[in-house]
Order: sequence, then C-alpha cells, then structure tokens
Amino acid sequence: MNGGKTDTLAMERGTVTYGSKGCFWGKTKANVAFANFSIAIGHGECVGLVGPSGCGKSTVGRCLARLQKLSCGDVLLSGESVWKISPLKCHGAVQMIFQSPYDSLDPRQTVHSAIDEPLKIHFKFMNAASRRKTIGKLMGAVRLDESLLWRKPSQLSGGQRQRVAVARSLAVEPKFLICDEVVSALDYDARDGIIELLASLCEKNELAILLIGHDMEMVDRLCSRTVSMGNGQKG
Repeated sequence: MNGGKTDTLAMERGTVTYGSKGCFWGKTKANVAFANFSIAIGHGECVGLVGPSGCGKSTVGRCLARLQKLSCGDVLLSGESVWKISPLKCHGAVQMIFQSPYDSLDPRQTVHSAIDEPLKIHFKFMNAASRRKTIGKLMGAVRLDESLLWRKPSQLSGGQRQRVAVARSLAVEPKFLICDEVVSALDYDARDGIIELLASLCEKNELAILLIGHDMEMVDRLCSRTVSMGNGQKG
C-alpha cells in the first residue's frame, strides 16, 4: 500500500443544506444535514464516527469520498481540495463501502468483473494476466475462495457480498477507506468476520479507515479514537 506519513483526509467547517431555494410562498427553510463540522483522519488511523440517526454521518462520508458536494467548507486530501484534483486521482485515494453491497455491486456482474473493472480504470498498464493475478490476491486478502469469482451477487451470502465490496474498494490501492454502517445489515457471524477483516487490513496495510456506525462494540474494538456527531457538532 502506498502513502507517506503526511497523508490526511480532512473536512474543514463543512456544511450541507437542502431546500434553501425560493418557492411560491417565499423562501423555503433550509434543512441542515450538518453544519460547521470538522474531522481529520491521518495516515494509518482507524477513526469512528458515531451519532444518532439523521445527524448526517453518512452524508459526511459521501462528502469525504467526493460523492457529494458541501454547501460550505472544504474537503482536503493531503492539504489539497478534492474538487481541485481529478475524480480518478481522488477515488484512487479514497474509497467508500456502503451498508448494503447492492449499492456498489452491479447485480449483472460476476465477482471477477466487479473487481476487474476498477483495475482496468485505474491501472491501464495492467494486462489481463496481471489483473487476474491481482484479483486472486484480493480474494485472498478478504478471505474468499476463488471459486466464487464467477458467481453474481445474488448467488452470494450477505457477508460474502460485503467482502467482495471490500475487495473491489481495495483494488485501487486506496489510502483511505470510508465504511458506512458496513455490518448493520449482516447476521452475527458475518458481522464478526467483517470486523476482523477490517482490523487486519488496517494493521497490515497501514490503511486509514473512517468507521461510520451505531455499533459501539465495533467502534471500540477497531478505532483508536472516536468523533461524535449531534446537530452537526463535533464531540
């Protein structure tokens, strides 16, 4: 895994609002997802982001991953605004895994195709044989048997699908991994396996992880520090 000790991902005084445009009766009142919120994740850190439902945790994650714009403030990747660098460069450094792998896996693709696709986009110099070797290593990293490569998401268990989503994210060799409620939809055994996998990845790869969730057992187990959200304020 690449990356130097100066790698950071940070939101500075970020605000996201919805519905602030005018209407027939006058201006609509803005709905605030979060306001004036700051957070920073350093090289190799595992940071928890917790708070009540509706406080904007998932929106923070999407903004950090350059999947949604802030209304005010900025997101900085190693000191540079993510909106001033190319999407390819940003998404090569920051990946996001969602609560449901169906949000990130194409139901029409095999596991092989799902992992092969980002390799083709981010590593154009790799030939098919090199990509196939890398896919095999990624399957091993997430503890999946290669016999599953030709299955589609509907033919996998929930835990297996989430491991594929992790492998797909790791394919681009990111420096930061944003995990949004990644175990909340899984049964206990699958949940425990994903927690162990994330712990192993963070330790072995010096991969920085932002763990978004309600599960304080998981957060306490994995994270060196925790940031709390409530009405958009940092705890």
